[in-house]
Amino acid sequence: MFGQAKDLTKGSPLRQTLLFAVPLLIGNVFQQFYNMADMIIVGRTISTTALAAIGATGAIAFLVVGFSFGLTSGFTVITAQRYGAGDTDGVRRSIATAIVLSVAVTVVVTALSVHTAYPLFRLMDTPADIIDDAYRYIIVIYAGTIATVFFNLFSGILRALGDSLTPLLFLVLACIVNIILDYVLIVYFHMGVAGAGWATITAQAFSVLLCLLYSLKRFPIMRLRREDWRLEAAFAWKHLAIGLSMGAQMAIIAVGTIVLQIGVNRLGTDSIKAFSAAVKIDQLAT
Repeated sequence: MFGQAKDLTKGSPLRQTLLFAVPLLIGNVFQQFYNMADMIIVGRTISTTALAAIGATGAIAFLVVGFSFGLTSGFTVITAQRYGAGDTDGVRRSIATAIVLSVAVTVVVTALSVHTAYPLFRLMDTPADIIDDAYRYIIVIYAGTIATVFFNLFSGILRALGDSLTPLLFLVLACIVNIILDYVLIVYFHMGVAGAGWATITAQAFSVLLCLLYSLKRFPIMRLRREDWRLEAAFAWKHLAIGLSMGAQMAIIAVGTIVLQIGVNRLGTDSIKAFSAAVKIDQLAT
């Protein structure tokens, strides 16, 4: 049922699996549209060179975004286990622990990524005609890592409670807001590729806020108490053990993508344009 926690162990296993999985499938498709929007709009409103600049950021953006997604997904594994065990106190403690750990890790990741972005572009042999635009775009995305992390975290928490429809709703909303802001910031405010970055993180932050407010109203189990914020080292480590391992898996994939991007960068800007477009289509199929 939409907008409430539910027990997936009751009823037909096939029906429950499909009802839970189909929104995930649709969400993955919309996630690709979300990522494609910046490139499409930038390519049509600025230039194909600007499109290449954003395309050149894909690998290092995935390094941070992918790690963040894996991290928060791992945290909410514990939340799902506590919910499945009928431990409502454990669910609240898990949510509080995940929030605190997410903030701590995000501060470290943001600081590292912001300070290493430009040197990494140089290391990747990013062409001189797009490196500055690529940096302007990625630095905004990195600065807004907190929005990405909490969008993924709150979505993961809702899925842990058996609701995969609500995260889909807010992802679709984020896509719409992102597209509107892309046009407004690029066409009317002339912010260039940085405008696309600001559109992305603003849309995510807006959706995080709405998702939080909606969830607190519709999901009483997410209303945390003062005692829930008392972190226990062993319980926190359980979250980190799974979260960091899943984040590391995503990071390893990203490193492979970075190596591939280096090869493409050495072929020049035109090749980056073509490769960036092809990758988006491939990701949609995947």
